[in-house]
Amino acid sequence: MLKNESLRRTLLSLTLLAVLIEGCGNDDEPASHIPKQITTKTGIEMVLIPGGEFTMGDNGGEDDEKPAHKVKISAFYMDKYEVTQKAYERMMGRNPAKFKGPDKPVERVSWFGAIQYCNMRSLREDLTPCYDLETLECNYEADGYRLPTEAEWEYACRAGTGTRYCFGNAPGKLGRYAWFKENAGKTSHPVGQKKPNPWSLYDMHGNVWEWCNDYYSENYYLPPRLPPLLSSTRRRGGAAGQKSVRENPHGPSTGEERVLRGGSWASGAESLRCWRRYSETPGFADVCFGYEAYGFRCVRSPSPLLRFREANRGALREPKIAPFFKPPLEFVNDFGNYRSPLKFYDGTTVKTPADWQKRRKEILKTWHNIMGPWPPLIEKPRIEYLVPPLPQGSGLAEERRGNFTQPLQGAGFTQHRVSIEIAPNQQTVNGYLLVPDGKGPLPAVLVVYYDAETGAGLGKEFRDFGLQLTKRGFITLSIGTPEFCSLRPPYKPLYQSGEGQTPLQPLSALAYVAANCYNALAGLSEVDPKCIGIVGHSYGGKWAMFASCLYEKFACAVWSDPGIVFDETRANVNYWEPWYLGYESNKQRQRGIPSKANPRTGTYKKLFLEGHDLHELHALMAPRPFLVSGGSEDPPEQWKALNHTIAVNKLLGYTNRVAMTNRKGHSPTRESNEQIYLFFEHFLKSAQFRFSIPDSRCSSGIEHLASSIERVPTMEILSASSLLPQNR
Repeated sequence: MLKNESLRRTLLSLTLLAVLIEGCGNDDEPASHIPKQITTKTGIEMVLIPGGEFTMGDNGGEDDEKPAHKVKISAFYMDKYEVTQKAYERMMGRNPAKFKGPDKPVERVSWFGAIQYCNMRSLREDLTPCYDLETLECNYEADGYRLPTEAEWEYACRAGTGTRYCFGNAPGKLGRYAWFKENAGKTSHPVGQKKPNPWSLYDMHGNVWEWCNDYYSENYYLPPRLPPLLSSTRRRGGAAGQKSVRENPHGPSTGEERVLRGGSWASGAESLRCWRRYSETPGFADVCFGYEAYGFRCVRSPSPLLRFREANRGALREPKIAPFFKPPLEFVNDFGNYRSPLKFYDGTTVKTPADWQKRRKEILKTWHNIMGPWPPLIEKPRIEYLVPPLPQGSGLAEERRGNFTQPLQGAGFTQHRVSIEIAPNQQTVNGYLLVPDGKGPLPAVLVVYYDAETGAGLGKEFRDFGLQLTKRGFITLSIGTPEFCSLRPPYKPLYQSGEGQTPLQPLSALAYVAANCYNALAGLSEVDPKCIGIVGHSYGGKWAMFASCLYEKFACAVWSDPGIVFDETRANVNYWEPWYLGYESNKQRQRGIPSKANPRTGTYKKLFLEGHDLHELHALMAPRPFLVSGGSEDPPEQWKALNHTIAVNKLLGYTNRVAMTNRKGHSPTRESNEQIYLFFEHFLKSAQFRFSIPDSRCSSGIEHLASSIERVPTMEILSASSLLPQNR
């Protein structure tokens, strides 16, 4: 009796343990990246789903879910929410739904009705419709809207996970993410009320089944060499035995039914699994008793250029620049004594891309707090043209080119002397805007230096970055030192900080000026706003570094021998000076390396004593590419600092984003400048000429980091410990 009672208690304990494991284990919410989100012309929110590879189907599932197989998906945009009744009615002029409510998903929609909506939405936005409504064929190369392929839908639903649901294997949390049989009350519900999946897509589980573009076949996953499945009499139709194409599969070429995914308000937990397949005849909802659980959401393929970038995230099409991204062997994985940016200030390790977004914000906030807050950016800075350009065909070609000489094979460009609004109270800076002849939009580069003339080709040799880049087809804006940051005392601040606020340090103020100059360039119709870089040498190199790190809209950057980390053994790496980071409103520091007689001041003192260094700013560039054109102040040893940003890019899934070249002296040379120009051509220009499309984007793949990262995650998450240096 005692033995049986002991056995009974043991079995009961094991049962309870099993319940706990099922209810609590393996359902930790997966880490997410921060997706790019857009609002279309017709007011629909969409999410950029990053390309990548995943395992589709499940070997332990239903017969038509086997075998699990690898599939590669290119990036695409997907509706953030299921198409609502108000969106459908606004487009189609009717609302077929049973469960009425403007924000509820439209249902009782057939597959035919869904593709008609897709075409209408495309036409309303001046896009090319994807569907031929006579043949029902889908043109996947069109830029309009369509239904997702079955592979795209499952990939988006999984959102980088390999579990049964987007949040884990146990159904215990389904109520947080889905309206289904257990909680829906036999009706659909307004979209977006439950938690999104890791890629910010709502209601991928439940609410309504979602039409996919594919014909259904129960045997579609089978490779040709395997016999057809003998069971599963639930479904019919389709071309049995076809092989699921590894890259962007579109489903069987023929069939009787179309695929539905995701489950609905009437479905049990099993039907809400990420890989659960269902199907129906395309016109089913058009009959009198149309099913009130069929809805849909739309996708849109990115431009050919974006697809190209997704396929070439780490590729370098210009072999001459490939060596720039490789540290010398003695510095590979050498992180020096720099504190890793992959650790929060409290010592917690950054383990995922989502963690990095939090860490990035922490770094940015900390540096802004220490250096002084920026005034609000000027959304549309005024540009005043001081000398009107001469008209085309005036016969004054040489005058039109001003002081420029040696035009590239007769190619012309226009010089504008301009004044640009760069700060509150209508503060301005003068500069030279150089515009090549020809049609835009063109890539652009902001050139920063002591004066505007040098960058435009009116100063020292080999510092004429603006002129030389313009000859290569870039629009360039060359500006010089604003008055508030002159190299002579007193160091007039950009603006008066509020009482108790940290005064804005000159280098941060210069970054603010550059950010407004970016906005000025981006507002020009001739400029592609996604393809604006920045370059500077020495003093300008420091300026370009702070600007590109603190303002993420610069697509890429080149820093020519600024001294990329603090170094009190080098007099020219002089961040301690008042015109950089050593400014104090009530103290005038003497020039020179810090010493007891001439101590550190201002922000520099605080940064130095708290253990910060500029490698933290470098990390803010990830995944945007940058080149250090190193000279005497930035020798190869600086790879120790740069390796930290390489580690951040590795965590985000990027390679070939951190580059350095080296020369002996401080001054630029013909060779070092050629390296700079090749870098800009690769990341800002080459893809534009490869693809002649209206929605052009630069080849760097940069789509605004702070709000989102256009990231192609690998399904194999990198171990954070493999990215961290072994020292502090």
